[in-house]
Amino acid sequence: MQLMIVILQMKILNNEIIMKDNNFYLLTGAAGFLGSLICKQLVQRGEKVRAFVLPNDKAAKYIPQGVEQCEGDLLDKTALERFFDVSEEYKIKVIHCASIVTVNPEFN
Repeated sequence: MQLMIVILQMKILNNEIIMKDNNFYLLTGAAGFLGSLICKQLVQRGEKVRAFVLPNDKAAKYIPQGVEQCEGDLLDKTALERFFDVSEEYKIKVIHCASIVTVNPEFN
C-alpha cells in the first residue's frame, strides 16, 4: 500500500500564513466546452493543471497559457502513462471531461 503524503505550501500574505495543498489537476477534455470552463477556473485559482488533448485538436489553442498540454488518446496506454506521470510531491486530482460527441444517429 502506497502512502500518499500531502505536502503543503506556505504562502505569506499580509503577514498571515496561508496553507495551500500542493495539488496537480489532470484534466481530460480540456479543449471541450465543459473542460475548458473548468480549466479556466483552475488557472484563475492559481492551480497547477495538465490538460490531456487529442493530437492536432484545433480547439487546444483555447486552453489558457500556463496549462501543460499532454497530447494523446484515452485508448493509448503509453499516452495515459505520460499524462499520469506526476512527481510524488503533488497530490493528484483527476477531472474527466472527455467524451465523444456526435449528431449522427448511425455513429458506432
